Amino acid sequence: MPTDRRPSTMASIVAMLIFGIFRRALGLVSISLLSRMLTATEVGTYAFTQTTGQTFAGLLRFGVDGGLHVMIARRMGDEAPAPDLGALIGGGVILCGAIATAGAGTMVLLAQPIATHIFGVSELAPYVIVAAVFFAGQFLSQAAYVGFAGMGRFVDYTYVATIVGIATVAATVLGAVLFGVQGAVWGFAGTTLAGVPVYVANLLRSLRRAEIRVRFCPQRDHLRQIFAIGLPFYAAGVFLTPAEYWSQGLVSRFGGLDDLADLRIVLTLMAVVQMIPQAISGPIISLFSEREGQKAGSGIASAFEHMRWLWIFALVSGAGLAAVWPLAVTVLFGADFPQAAAMGQLAIVAFIPTIVGTSLSAGILVGGRTLPLVFVGGAQAVVMSALAFALIGPLGLAGFFLAQAGAATCAVMLWLAVLGRQTRQLPLKPWMVPLALATVALCTVLALDAAIAEPAWVRLVAGLAGVPAFVAAIALGTLSAVERQTLHARARQGLARMTARCGKTGGV
Repeated sequence: MPTDRRPSTMASIVAMLIFGIFRRALGLVSISLLSRMLTATEVGTYAFTQTTGQTFAGLLRFGVDGGLHVMIARRMGDEAPAPDLGALIGGGVILCGAIATAGAGTMVLLAQPIATHIFGVSELAPYVIVAAVFFAGQFLSQAAYVGFAGMGRFVDYTYVATIVGIATVAATVLGAVLFGVQGAVWGFAGTTLAGVPVYVANLLRSLRRAEIRVRFCPQRDHLRQIFAIGLPFYAAGVFLTPAEYWSQGLVSRFGGLDDLADLRIVLTLMAVVQMIPQAISGPIISLFSEREGQKAGSGIASAFEHMRWLWIFALVSGAGLAAVWPLAVTVLFGADFPQAAAMGQLAIVAFIPTIVGTSLSAGILVGGRTLPLVFVGGAQAVVMSALAFALIGPLGLAGFFLAQAGAATCAVMLWLAVLGRQTRQLPLKPWMVPLALATVALCTVLALDAAIAEPAWVRLVAGLAGVPAFVAAIALGTLSAVERQTLHARARQGLARMTARCGKTGGV
């Protein structure tokens, strides 16, 4: 019987949240340093290589990661793991290795068509080969994560991932210093692949502690269950991934690699803001599932309340980010990316419906009916592709973010209709009216701000005056008196604890 104890759920959540913050910070540091060492075109080449590898990793996973995660977790008993767990893990290793090998080979064969026909730059073909190396490393690293996650060893995973992440950033920056963009792309791709043995060695150590022996004898029933669980979740997002990749190709075809560099910088900054809702999505889904298990329909209905708070978060954080965006781009990345400084406002417009939609998709997921997710994902991809085709040519990078905003808004509307049908409730709630008005007002201001060039200090001053008023209007219009009092009390308690801690520190 295994003698070690798995970390608690709360410890795992905290570990993954801290690691998520650290990982976003590493990504921000990496692209910030590269933007000062490379030209805009070279940053665009780096962005192309990274995006291509990530896109193929999303397309070719086929739900194997999700299916394995669920099946391993189900076989991790309190007393002892299931007897067939070793065979399941061994079969998963063979399956993931086969996908990584076949996927990398496919990318090498498609290198020239991808560079020429999607991005319109034939000189990018060699970088697709580098992206294939990055794809193999990322896919196999994700497979190792599934093993840690299935056993509940999130804390162990964060230790290893932190070391590999630091090494990857160091190799990327050192490669850029020594060999320019080629050194940068081979630095992050090679280190990602070289990190796989590190993950595997630590995973094997965790397996030994749990007294699990891996057996490389894949069973047909295991493979069937892996795909039966994972494919529906994979299908829900598989349509949007190629649509977004194709849209980025249009950005390159019409605006060149310089526009692609601006796009990467904008997406990197937006990823920092999106980290909070993404980090809490797992616990929220668990909470909804628990409620659904206690009373059918209650978990799905909770999605509406979660949507309200995420909507408020998106509006408040979007308004605050808009005030400092151009200054943040200049400080972090230099003055060579003017479009990134200007287009951030439209990226925030797309960010709002994207964040709001996560709560609704979580509600549908908890209900156990995945077919609506596939339908909405397909519709979102069609809208994204159509708008990108129509807008990126005449509007450039602005067209990309407008296409994102239109597709995300369409998805929110469809998810609301699906949730209303599943819960047999009216999907439109009274609190949606003031939030919708606030959204229209904020998006109008952001669109005007993107069209009008003004000094960064003018925007900062306007933001310092306008954002508090905007937040106060949202609080008065969407929160009840009890909710406002509760938030005020918690804010005072937090400030008091912080003041007391500072006082103790100063007295030492």
